[in-house]
Amino acid sequence: MSQKKAITPGQLKALVESDKDMLLAACLSAFNEIPNKRLNRGAFPSTYALAAALDKYVSEKR
Repeated sequence: MSQKKAITPGQLKALVESDKDMLLAACLSAFNEIPNKRLNRGAFPSTYALAAALDKYVSEKR
């Protein structure tokens, strides 16, 4: 049985940073597939508002 090497916090941060824009674009795509739903917690009142913020961020990064 092979053991996986532990990832250091610095390595994890680098992985997340390198894939962040791709992950956010994938989240935006997923949010655009679901009906609008009110969100009771957090900074956004609905899934549409969250998708709009993600769209703005992703568009600015292009």
